[in-house]
Amino acid sequence: NSKNLGLINSLVLLVVTIGTLFLAQKAVIDPEGAAVYRAVSTVGLAGAVLLGIGTLIGFFSFIQSLLIDRERVEALEMQELDRTRGNESLFAGAAEDAYPARNARRQFEKWMVPGFSVLVLIGQGLGLWWIYGELREWETPIKEGAVLLIMFFALFMVFLFMMGKYSAGLARMDGQELLRPGANYMLLGSVVCTAVVIAETASIEYPVWEKVFTWVVFVVIALSAVENLGTLVLEIFRPRLDDKKTRLLYDSRLIGLLGQPGGLISTAAHTLDYQFGFKVSETWFYKYLERTLALIIAIQVVVLFLSSSFVVIQANEEAVKERFG
Repeated sequence: NSKNLGLINSLVLLVVTIGTLFLAQKAVIDPEGAAVYRAVSTVGLAGAVLLGIGTLIGFFSFIQSLLIDRERVEALEMQELDRTRGNESLFAGAAEDAYPARNARRQFEKWMVPGFSVLVLIGQGLGLWWIYGELREWETPIKEGAVLLIMFFALFMVFLFMMGKYSAGLARMDGQELLRPGANYMLLGSVVCTAVVIAETASIEYPVWEKVFTWVVFVVIALSAVENLGTLVLEIFRPRLDDKKTRLLYDSRLIGLLGQPGGLISTAAHTLDYQFGFKVSETWFYKYLERTLALIIAIQVVVLFLSSSFVVIQANEEAVKERFG
């Protein structure tokens, strides 16, 4: 059933991408009387680029899963023919031409997968150029309807997280690897939606947060593009062996790491175990820290934010204290 789930994930990413584009910008009338689009949330526009790339990858992995499923059915049919007819089967030890589904899958992975990775790289470059243009001409975004924006992005955040978490868990099973790229983009998309909610809430008093979060998403997409370029270059020198499983060329490790930071914690645990020569990851302190690390960081962020509420008045200064404006 991974094919159906992959298609559903792709459709969800498409709907969220369109919704993000619709909500993150608004048509306004310039002094010359022409309608132009102004950013309501530059973080949302950057998130739309990220989600759009994830949508393309989701649909492409769905097509690849269809080819793999056709090959699996073809292999079962050939085995059944060999079993029922014995050595008299016309397909016993048949040539490669007798397996069109397998040949189609191999040709797809040989030519279409690298070509699609190049297309993704071009899309990432165009998206970076668009976001950079928004940042270079950045001005305080329109804040009309900010409450509606926050509500919808909070809904996107929950929906993407739930579906991405389920798909990521299923992708760990053997034969379900094609669900992983789309699941990683869904989980990272939920993080970006969270950033939009935080930025829109904070921008009421501190508009610069909008720009800071946009730069963060810009850097993530840029690093992902660099990783994609490096993977394409290394793919030229990779030895190709038939029927040997390799990591998907368009499956970004960076996106997976940011979308599922638990993998980084697991890697750190294995490193500590190897370095100290015993199971550091099984000690009570490490397990307690692993459970409460997110809470500790959240408390520190809240304390840092609350500390900005205090103002020190020097001896040579005067201040005006306001209540509700």
